[in-house]
Amino acid sequence: MITNIQNISQIFYNFTVGFGLLLAGGVSIKALIEWRTEVNEKKKKDDENRKKEIRNNNKILELKTKYHKKEDGITFQLIKSSAKPGYIYLLDLTTNIIHHVGSSSTFHALDYNSSMVKRLDPEKFNSFEEGDKILIE
Repeated sequence: MITNIQNISQIFYNFTVGFGLLLAGGVSIKALIEWRTEVNEKKKKDDENRKKEIRNNNKILELKTKYHKKEDGITFQLIKSSAKPGYIYLLDLTTNIIHHVGSSSTFHALDYNSSMVKRLDPEKFNSFEEGDKILIE
């Protein structure tokens, strides 16, 4: 009888240990899956940021080539007007189209400075066609 109780006790012990291991394994697998998902999401976000940075660098290079600060007054002019206070525009002198410089970070990324900006009276400013915004994100 004692042997039967010991056998039953051993079986129960083995069963509970095995069941505990299964539970722990399931939790471990779930944690592993969650960790891998987080790693994949971080990698995806890093890749997107890298692509955005490359696009921005390419755009900066393109704009610096087209509107190099040494060409100020020759191929383009930075302007502002009381017609749109607080905004700075790039006037392309070859097309007579103005482009809103969309942010101060864009302005500085192109190596422009405030001494390059000329003030136009509203009538002259409003005589230009407005083109696409220049914005580096």
